[in-house]
Amino acid sequence: MYKNLVKIALATCLFCSCHNENGVVQKVSNQDLKTQTLELPVKAKDHAHLNTSGLLWKELSDYINERPSGSKMILLDIYTQWCGYCKLMDKKTFSDQATQKLLSDNFELIKFDAESKDSIDFKGKRYGWRSDGKKGIHELAAELMDGKLSYPTLIFMDKDLKTIRVSRGYKNPSALTQEAEMALRI
Repeated sequence: MYKNLVKIALATCLFCSCHNENGVVQKVSNQDLKTQTLELPVKAKDHAHLNTSGLLWKELSDYINERPSGSKMILLDIYTQWCGYCKLMDKKTFSDQATQKLLSDNFELIKFDAESKDSIDFKGKRYGWRSDGKKGIHELAAELMDGKLSYPTLIFMDKDLKTIRVSRGYKNPSALTQEAEMALRI
C-alpha cells in the first residue's frame, strides 16, 4: 500500500508542478515513475543531489561563500526535493557523457533548493524562506525565476552572476546541450 501511495504522490507532483519551458505538462512513462522514489524530509543536509552520475555540483550558499575567481559561466539548477522531473534530469540528462563534458568544461555547476530555509546573501541583498503555498519558497529562487515557479529551472549566468538565460522544465541531453551552447555564444 505504501508503494502505491508513493506512486500516487509522485504522479501528482509530476502532473501539478513539473512543466516544460512552455508551461505544458510533459508525459512520463510508467517505467520512469517506477524508478522514482518519494523523498521524506530529513533533518541533516542531504548532499546526494550534488553528484549526478559523476557530474559534481556545489550548493549555491557554498559557491557564494567561496566564489572562485575564474572565467567560467554559471549554470544554476533550481530544484525541489519532491520534483520528479528534477530527479529525472539528474538521472538521465546530467549522466549523459557529452552533456557532462560540455557542462564541466564551461560552467560552474550550482544547485539551489527552491524551498531551502537557509538565508543567503546574494548581490548585496539578504534572501530567506517565506511561507507561500504548501511548502513555502525561498525568496531568491522566486526572484531568479521572475516569480514563475516551475521546476526544474536552469539559469545560465555570466561570471558576474548576471542572468543570461532562464530555461524552465525538463531537458533531455540534446535540448540542454543546445541551450548551453546558445548561452555560451552570448
